[in-house]
Amino acid sequence: MSTGVVQLRPGDDANGLVQRADEALYAAKSGGRKRVVAVH
Repeated sequence: MSTGVVQLRPGDDANGLVQRADEALYAAKSGGRKRVVAVH
């Protein structure tokens, strides 16, 4: 299972948060299996 994790930043809206989570998930999947990518 690959996972993308983001941290809520001041001023973030729902769309920005979901977009960053999607990008983190894509990065995790691109890196191979069983990966976690965290974006701060």
